[in-house]
Amino acid sequence: MAKTLEFRVLLRLIDERSVAFRAAVASAPSLDVQVPTCPEWTLFDLGTVSRISGRERGVGVRLGVWAVGI
Repeated sequence: MAKTLEFRVLLRLIDERSVAFRAAVASAPSLDVQVPTCPEWTLFDLGTVSRISGRERGVGVRLGVWAVGI
């Protein structure tokens, strides 16, 4: 059974992971580099998908419908 995390914990995890992801993207030589675990994707592709899913996740957290274990 998945552990339900507290709202404040979810927000902290999202914030920490977002900071780490932005730092990784900022340190890349180009947005055209391939993602090592998914060679058909570029860093730009991954950033676009992550931004969209992150926005959806944030809305879910604010509405209280996305409170499953991470």
